[in-house]
Amino acid sequence: MKMKKLTSLLLALVMLFTALTLSGCGEKNTGLYGYYDGPGNYFMCAYESNLREFDIDRVNLRLYYGGTYNIENNGEILEISKFGMSVPSFELYIENEDGDRHTIKKVEEELISHKYYVHIDWDYHNFLLFEYYDTTPVFLYHEVITIPAELFANDSGYISIVIYSDNATLDGSGPQSTILAEGRVCYERVGNKVVLTED
Repeated sequence: MKMKKLTSLLLALVMLFTALTLSGCGEKNTGLYGYYDGPGNYFMCAYESNLREFDIDRVNLRLYYGGTYNIENNGEILEISKFGMSVPSFELYIENEDGDRHTIKKVEEELISHKYYVHIDWDYHNFLLFEYYDTTPVFLYHEVITIPAELFANDSGYISIVIYSDNATLDGSGPQSTILAEGRVCYERVGNKVVLTED
């Protein structure tokens, strides 16, 4: 009988720990959605919005992007160029699941810079016998983008937000064409309204 109670208690604690881990204990809800790491986990992008429902021709989102490639040393950000990486220009575009594409802008500026730096906060948690970390990206750069109504072509789907470069040097082997980061905006369309859904 005691063994059953002990087993039940241990099972309950494991389930509680799992729930807290997946929810991040309710801490640091950044409101960022749709972010994915790019090649080598150096680059990422995400979007944020206080609204979840929009008129189809007024879907405006705060877009965050940049790279985690810099190393911090006593508060000083060291230049990644010492590691032989460079992205002297890049393109920001959005594309729906049908392949319809809209270029937001082309940038003739080094992406690997202080301007586009992404710091990662590590939060340590100790719950009973378990230790774990939550990570939160802190982007220094953001801008507001508008997704054109024609990209919401289906009743539900997704819009990819892509940072692309055709001259990125990431591994010392010379310039290459690559997608640096891609975020995803999932949606449902109801008449002339668009409702954003989580990934």
